[in-house]
Amino acid sequence: MRTSPVQLIHLTFERVCVEVDRRHFPAAAAEGKALPTSLLGVALNTVVEFARLNGATESSSTELFRVSIELKVDNETAAGDEPSKYSPYLVKMLAVGIVEIPHAASELAPIEDLALVNGASLVWSSMREQLATVTGRMPLGSVQLPSVHFQDLRSDAPKKVKQLPDAPATASKKMRATKTAATK
Repeated sequence: MRTSPVQLIHLTFERVCVEVDRRHFPAAAAEGKALPTSLLGVALNTVVEFARLNGATESSSTELFRVSIELKVDNETAAGDEPSKYSPYLVKMLAVGIVEIPHAASELAPIEDLALVNGASLVWSSMREQLATVTGRMPLGSVQLPSVHFQDLRSDAPKKVKQLPDAPATASKKMRATKTAATK
């Protein structure tokens, strides 16, 4: 086992809102009946944002990046879509992580790809734990987000997500993936 070159040095949750979906689970909610624990197959609305926090300088041996993930589980389906599996909870979360990567890691892959793919994975893992912890004391039982990967966000990956235009004053990337149902 070795230490990863990508280090999550700071993590905050700017929003954590979880409530019982009484519209889809009225009987279970009234009885406090525990339901399935996985959100695998539930439509997950996500937005991933990414920005370099400091430029490469000769005096700095590392780079800092901000990676944020916004998650919304609303159990809504678009017109014409088949209903997905429903979550027992309506969820709104926003987590922000700061990752640090040494310049030497560029031997492994482009620094930005390492920061985005691995940083998003670290933030997502924290969101999974936070949601499991919060719902552990809720009436329908603990739920867990599915394990996912962020390889589709690499710079050389075929684009399946919409890249939003960068703000002129920052070097940020915004990636949007909407209504991504986790595979069954």
